[in-house]
Amino acid sequence: MTGDPNCKVRVSLTNSIQLTARFAMNIDDFFRDDGVTKFINRMCALLSINDTSRVKVVGIYTGSVQIVTIIDPEMISLINSTGADKIAEYSNVATMQNTLDGLIQTGTFKTSMSEAGLGELTDVSSKILGENPTPTPVD
Repeated sequence: MTGDPNCKVRVSLTNSIQLTARFAMNIDDFFRDDGVTKFINRMCALLSINDTSRVKVVGIYTGSVQIVTIIDPEMISLINSTGADKIAEYSNVATMQNTLDGLIQTGTFKTSMSEAGLGELTDVSSKILGENPTPTPVD
């Protein structure tokens, strides 16, 4: 990292959401029409996320267009992070997951993606990754 042998690295596990969506769209058209940006912008709008860096496309596969996305919680400072912060983070992720479930079940997610020019949504699923609302102390 810094070259300093006394440098300490702190790793913190976070809860996030993995969303996988499949669109009936040619992958060449998807990239030509800036589909990644459209998808991220639409996800942020649907979930009221202001910081687009929280939505990360981690894979795009052909067949139709399959997008695998990670949605991160709002960032908290690691310097003064507490157990309560970790529980609040999990609550934030659980709320986003519930919102996504509602958008998917009502058809709003499908309509919104179609209106963004991403083709017909043929399949979508999402789940919370790292479900761990209870922090464990680190010595």
